[in-house]
Amino acid sequence: MDLALQAASEKSLIFTIIKAGFDWGVILSNTFFKVGTAQELKDSLRTQAFLANTLGRWALSKETEYLSAIGTADEALKAKELYYSLYMVWESRKCAEETLQSLLKTTGGEWSANYSVSTRISSTLKSFQKNIFSEGKMVDLFGISVSCPVDVVLYNGSGTKLLTVKDGTECQGYENGIYYYCLYNPLSDDYDKYIYYSEDAGYKVKIIGNDLGLADCSVSRVTDQGTISEFYFENRKVENGTVITLDGISQKGVNYKVTDLNGNETSHSMDSRKAGKISTLSIALNTSLLELAVGEKRLLTVSFAPANATNQKVVWNSDNGAVASVNSDGVITARKAGTAVVTVSQGDLKQTCTITVKGQSTEYKIDYNLNGGNVSGNPTSYTADTLPITLKNPTRNGYAFTGWTGSNGSTPQKTVTISKGSTGNKSYAANWSKNQSAEPGMKTTKTSIKSAKVSLKKTSYVYDGKKKQPSVTVKVGSRKLKKGTDYKVTYRNNKKVGAASVVISGKGKYTGKVTKKFKIVPKGTSVSKVTGKSRGFQVTWKKQKASTTGYQIQYSTSKKFTKKTTKVKAVKKTSTTKLTVRKLKAKKKYYVRIRTYKTVKGRKYYSGWSKTRTVRTGK
Repeated sequence: MDLALQAASEKSLIFTIIKAGFDWGVILSNTFFKVGTAQELKDSLRTQAFLANTLGRWALSKETEYLSAIGTADEALKAKELYYSLYMVWESRKCAEETLQSLLKTTGGEWSANYSVSTRISSTLKSFQKNIFSEGKMVDLFGISVSCPVDVVLYNGSGTKLLTVKDGTECQGYENGIYYYCLYNPLSDDYDKYIYYSEDAGYKVKIIGNDLGLADCSVSRVTDQGTISEFYFENRKVENGTVITLDGISQKGVNYKVTDLNGNETSHSMDSRKAGKISTLSIALNTSLLELAVGEKRLLTVSFAPANATNQKVVWNSDNGAVASVNSDGVITARKAGTAVVTVSQGDLKQTCTITVKGQSTEYKIDYNLNGGNVSGNPTSYTADTLPITLKNPTRNGYAFTGWTGSNGSTPQKTVTISKGSTGNKSYAANWSKNQSAEPGMKTTKTSIKSAKVSLKKTSYVYDGKKKQPSVTVKVGSRKLKKGTDYKVTYRNNKKVGAASVVISGKGKYTGKVTKKFKIVPKGTSVSKVTGKSRGFQVTWKKQKASTTGYQIQYSTSKKFTKKTTKVKAVKKTSTTKLTVRKLKAKKKYYVRIRTYKTVKGRKYYSGWSKTRTVRTGK
């Protein structure tokens, strides 16, 4: 199949695009033809490769026919035939990747990275399908893949959050030119996240840790000319609260920043993926002995020789998971008292670490030097079970708190967290700066409302040309603050369709600001009539021009509009009030509904759905 595609790509740009999405899996597929297990799946892959080769040759002949028919009466017909042949080539490779993933599931954990590569190919092919076969265009795409216990958040150039791909739940979708997927990897017991978007979007990505582990990330660029470049990092340690920000994504490279739990920030650049393979000669662990308390977690790390070895994936195993378990990132969790041996391997290369788990958690002391200040609620000791702990900040009359120093370092930090996995006694000293305007004996400390619980009575309104001002409730602890005395409110962008906000500013004894957002959506419309047609139907609706960009029509064979049975049509002119849908199943009952939308700064705001109407298609 790939030889046929190579020949085709030399003649046709669209073949080049499709082949670009295929190249990642070629070597892996050929390797598995030599595996001596799962014979039926291997035979299926061989059959699919033969069919794809035949389809590739057929598509080449259709391209020749189309080029010869340009300017003749047969041009449109030959174009449709070429389009269909290309779609069949795409479909054949998609099926092959799905078969390959099934085959990989029969192997051991050492193939988990290859499973991720295959799912990345599948998601890339789906993204190309949207561009080439649905929208009829080809664009440069950036593809970002992340593996680890992390959430992936995408922001636009102005800092507005566009979407979040959360760890732990499989999903996929397409929103505003962005393709996203979260797919479970059964070999690593982890979730792989993928996001694709056009190169000129100017987006920023944040990778937010939600547990202890090692993050892998790659950024791929596939151009409309079929060229591929890739940048990556592997085995980057993350914890609950670690933030990795990709804020310099371009065709020349990728820069990123890592922010730890205490707010310390370091800058890095991704490596470029080089062609060829560098074999691993040896592996080593950071320790061969480890002593933990029950409930404690610790990350074992592996080093490779040479350091730039191509394959930096390993398999972890514990001979006594009831005492100490280990996950695919090398995170050890102490379960109960006893001894366990953890083995890390890559092929024939192996290293071990002996884990001794104590029956009770060790208690460590926390000492404070408040230097004249006062604080309540900070613990004086901790164990593995009570972590993480974030220190509360003290107050002092006439002084401003500038931060803690001590076990967290010599630079004052206002936010200090004792993270999971920490051990040993801790000590912290409060640092102060004197308020210049304070009189002797005068209490000048104010309470910040930044940590207050703030809620809005409503977070969504329908546009009617009037300003929207949702009422605000502010609570500090159990005390409900009074508007005008303790705080004031200011509303922004609260009349037109789009994102609106209310700013709550401290007053009197309170200081600081909190911003809460709400939205204003366009007014909806309703379906006037639905008429059955031959293998289709025509839907008519009421015109809605007020603060509206267009309409979105949904039709489904399920009254619940389930994802697999539902299709969507967009109408971009507000003056249009009817749409004909064709190529449906004959004599089939369909459910139809409509809503309006308004595009504001690249984001669509939708009205509520209309009442559902039913229609039955004709013969």
